[in-house]
Amino acid sequence: MRTKYDEYRERKIAFYVEGIRSGRRRFPPSLQIALTDSCFNRCIMCGHWKRADKHTLDPQRLKVFQIHAVLGGLETICYSGGDPLAYPHINEMMEFNAHNDIKFGLITAGYCPGSIDMGLLAKAEWIRVSLDSLDDATYNCIRGGDITASMVCDSVIAMANNSCNVQLGITLTKHNCEELPKLARFAVHTGRSSVSVWPVRNSPDLCAPTKYAVEKLFEARRILDNYGINNNFEDALGIVMSGEEVYSGRCYAPLFQLFIGADGNVFPCCIAAGDACNGAKGDALANISSDSVYGIMLAAYNFSNNFVRHPYCQGCTRRLQTISMVASKLWDNKHFI
Repeated sequence: MRTKYDEYRERKIAFYVEGIRSGRRRFPPSLQIALTDSCFNRCIMCGHWKRADKHTLDPQRLKVFQIHAVLGGLETICYSGGDPLAYPHINEMMEFNAHNDIKFGLITAGYCPGSIDMGLLAKAEWIRVSLDSLDDATYNCIRGGDITASMVCDSVIAMANNSCNVQLGITLTKHNCEELPKLARFAVHTGRSSVSVWPVRNSPDLCAPTKYAVEKLFEARRILDNYGINNNFEDALGIVMSGEEVYSGRCYAPLFQLFIGADGNVFPCCIAAGDACNGAKGDALANISSDSVYGIMLAAYNFSNNFVRHPYCQGCTRRLQTISMVASKLWDNKHFI
């Protein structure tokens, strides 16, 4: 079923395709930047915390890079990690982004240390907190480390009380399937505007039983819909029932959002960058310390143009696949521009 967001996204993609083809756009409109490999958690579905050699992006180099990228067409930044709230220079970067009118959001496990400037955090367009359980024992089973569900809930409430746009993200596993309705009610109780859920697909041992997951997804979705809370549960239902698909044509996703690792390496997406202790799934396209903004865009263009069944893309998510499918149709349409 098509949604208004699908139509909006396709119009935006069409606009960017036209800019790239005409030569007006010299850089993707969006970046996901892993500021650091460090994190407060030890998540069972992630491997950043396992890396022996942790990296942290230099803030001065990152500032220079962002200014040049904005001149080339960069519009928004998504900070991730590791955990961006574990980045020692996060206040400095948020102040820089706000001062230079560079829109940014954050993906975080949710624990907000006292060192974080709430006034600066409130300037983020959105903050997606990964809250997988309200029960400390269940949360620890999924997220590990010393952070508890209670601490994350307290941080969510504190950020919300300081005018931060906090959205909830749920990683669905066999451990927290039954908690989906509870998490939906927590979103209602705390006045959240958006809830997203991403079923784990990369580990059969973690996947929730399909029938039970569908039942709980429907129950939670009804709660959110009754209160007009935006959610992606329809997409999640599709993933649970049919799984992620592998795109086998060209990959246009890096023309719209690139991923930058904590070591400065640029990849087509976060999947290609990998998160385990053995690192990336393939060679980086470039590095922000040695390559120009134009050079990085050219590398992304060449990757998309030459991509066919590349090993990078095994297990590609539907979000990135949708971009490629829409863009490929427009790219090959001679009457588009």
